[in-house]
Amino acid sequence: MGILDKLFSSGKPDVEKLKARRDTAGLIAALSHDDENVRGNAAEALANIKVAEAVEPLIRLLRDPEWPVRALAARALGSLLDARAREPLAAALEDEHERVKAAAAFALGRFGDARAVKQLIVEFQNDRWDVQSPTILALTESLVNLGDYPTPNLREIAALLLARIGGDEAMQAVREYRARKGMPG
Repeated sequence: MGILDKLFSSGKPDVEKLKARRDTAGLIAALSHDDENVRGNAAEALANIKVAEAVEPLIRLLRDPEWPVRALAARALGSLLDARAREPLAAALEDEHERVKAAAAFALGRFGDARAVKQLIVEFQNDRWDVQSPTILALTESLVNLGDYPTPNLREIAALLLARIGGDEAMQAVREYRARKGMPG
């Protein structure tokens, strides 16, 4: 019995073991598993290992039937920063689920791709923290290298960054945010 057979013998691959062994082939195989949790965990593991062989399988995962898996694939592709992922991530900005759109925008923002800005503005205006928080981080990461600088006021930084981007849509988002917060102009 080979190593892959042992890892898959319980019916589910042990993604943590595959990750610990840096078993790229096993993790890529796990992206096709029936269980969406296995697929999502394998995508995250491949993002951590950062191997070029994972790009194409992760791109295919952007068409997974389950939105959490698509979102994790987008995030993983953003971690890998391989140019082959740019167009598929841009297409994912049209996904039916807001979290997939946000993950794709985040990933494109890491590339410095201007197509991310429009979706990041939409997500920035979202009142849900679980959507807005990664968006703000995407804006800060893609526009300014803050490193490990801790700040409690990322929303204000994001507003400043949007203002720095310029453009009618960005400026309108900044004005609306400032108006909601009672901030001047």
